[in-house]
Amino acid sequence: MKKLVGFLVLSLCGCGVSKSTMDISMYPKAQENQVQHTITLAPLKNEQDHKVELFLAKEMMLDCNYHSLPATFAEKNLKSWGYSYYQVATDGNVRSTMMACPEREAKKGEVLSEGFLQNYNSKLPLVIYTPKGYQVKYRVWRADSEKKTAELSK
Repeated sequence: MKKLVGFLVLSLCGCGVSKSTMDISMYPKAQENQVQHTITLAPLKNEQDHKVELFLAKEMMLDCNYHSLPATFAEKNLKSWGYSYYQVATDGNVRSTMMACPEREAKKGEVLSEGFLQNYNSKLPLVIYTPKGYQVKYRVWRADSEKKTAELSK
């Protein structure tokens, strides 16, 4: 099990390169209060075995509690092109646990939304629109190509 986890962690480190080399001129310009983010993924041998998980992120001062950022990713279609892009909405309020922190000093940290899982596709860029002041983070997941059979219940 430890070997499997280690292998997955190492394989995630090298997957997906974010260089904006694709033409995105057909996508709408960001509105006044928005920013356009683009992710271009590197071609992989078995892309059907991979997924991309997107997060909305914000840097802020944090205490010892667990924090999360409520956000929704809405898929929109680019008319007459058939491409998709994503519109992210958030009210900006950060959720947090309410533990008493022994250290009262806040530290700079990053708050993430829940992950939004997408198919891996290196042929098209991932275009995401967020409110100003937020970042888009992502990670690449790889499935094991071996399929296992579930046991029958008795």
